[in-house]
Amino acid sequence: MTDVSFRGSDKYEGRELPLFEKCENWKRSWISQIEPYLKGNILEVGGGIVANTRMLVGKSVTGVTILELLDPDNCAAIQCRFDKDPPAVPHSIRLGTIDSLDEGLAFDSIVYTDVLEHIKDDDVEIGQATRRLRPGGF
Repeated sequence: MTDVSFRGSDKYEGRELPLFEKCENWKRSWISQIEPYLKGNILEVGGGIVANTRMLVGKSVTGVTILELLDPDNCAAIQCRFDKDPPAVPHSIRLGTIDSLDEGLAFDSIVYTDVLEHIKDDDVEIGQATRRLRPGGF
């Protein structure tokens, strides 16, 4: 199992997410770099406050799963945002780690944005993510 502890807490203690949400030029820049690889059903690991999710959902994306690693309050905040303004594609929100997802669940693209550095065993995490990719996935 991957160790995703955030400084020993089940709550994400960072305060940068609302600030990063406003960095639209930066977001457009990195999204343009990965957009060719976003297709089909995508997994966004560490959705945070889902400031990036809508930008990830382009014309080739048919569904999105947001995986919140530890913080149930973040899951509730994501659900609240989506209740008010849902993404344009089917979506689901899960609390847990990539190895806690249903066996056999696979994705066309998996995205880690500003979260991998928080995962202690990031090499194990990437291995688990790779096994969740469909053939030809990114």
